[in-house]
Amino acid sequence: MLRPAGYRLAAVLACGAGAVLSHRSAAAHWALRPSAATAIDITSPKGAGRTRDGLRVHRTSLDQWERTEHDAVPITTPARTLLDLAEVVPRRSLARAVHAHRHGAVRLRALLADGRIGDALTRSEPEERVLAICERHRLPRPLVNARVAGLEVDFY
Repeated sequence: MLRPAGYRLAAVLACGAGAVLSHRSAAAHWALRPSAATAIDITSPKGAGRTRDGLRVHRTSLDQWERTEHDAVPITTPARTLLDLAEVVPRRSLARAVHAHRHGAVRLRALLADGRIGDALTRSEPEERVLAICERHRLPRPLVNARVAGLEVDFY
C-alpha cells in the first residue's frame, strides 16, 4: 500500500510534464491543513480543468518561483499553495492554514493584518530598497509606479 505521498506523486506524473500538486492536496502535503477531499488537485499547463479519475486538474502555467519539490513530489510552493487555497476553501479554512505553526507564520499574519499587500508593486530592487527605507524610518509609504499628469513616476 502506498503512502499518501506515493498517490500524490502518481497523480502528478499522470498529468505529464509541468504538472504539480496544488490547491487542497498541496496544503495537505505541506501540512498547512488536512484535506478530506477524495480527488487529488493537480495544476498543469495542459490540464483539462475538470475532475476525472480521482484527479481535479487546474489548467494554468506557473512561474518558476511557484513550483518546487517536497518529499520527491513536484508541488506548488507554500506561498502559491495559499493563493490557490484562497480560491477553493471557505474563509475559516484559509485562516487556519495561514495560522499553521510553521516558521514565518507570525510574519505572514502580520503582513496580512497590515492590509496593504499588493498596494506597492515594484519593478526593481532599487524601488524595493526605497520602500524599505520608508518603512524603517516610519515615513509615509509613497505610491509606486503611479500615474501623475499622464506620466508614470517611480514614486509619488
